[in-house]
Amino acid sequence: AVAGGHAAALIDRGGKRGVRGLVLGGALAWTDWIELGDDIGGTLAVSPSGTRLAVREKDQVAVLDATGKLIEHANSFATDLLAFVDDNTLAFATRSGLAWHLIGQSRSLGPRDATAQLLAVADGRAVSAAGGELALATPKQTQYLGYGVVAPTVAQPASLPAGAP
Repeated sequence: AVAGGHAAALIDRGGKRGVRGLVLGGALAWTDWIELGDDIGGTLAVSPSGTRLAVREKDQVAVLDATGKLIEHANSFATDLLAFVDDNTLAFATRSGLAWHLIGQSRSLGPRDATAQLLAVADGRAVSAAGGELALATPKQTQYLGYGVVAPTVAQPASLPAGAP
């Protein structure tokens, strides 16, 4: 997982699941090992500041600080796709649409908006596919880009003047 200049990796070491951060500035190096337990899935997200991690645990997501201390749990909304939109907001792409978890408020929103997969997060927004459009979403609203882009008049043969080669 990568966000805001921070990276972390889920690792299986001797039958134990855990996470290690990667130092990206200067010489590449691993941070300390954080053991997470046996119920950890293959989904990891790191916050833009690198101070929080989110990992899938069976039917929920554990939100941890950078030392591995549990902050809180969030419902996973039956998805394996999640990302931090900012340090306090997790976005989930579910089969029913985008859903959100607001950290520190122990509350989840959604799912709403018929979207497909979570493509990216940036500038406080989640970007997802929605039919033939892109959905730019926050916990409060969704904007769609691309409606009506494909039309029969987009590509037509040009009219050439008489006598043109």
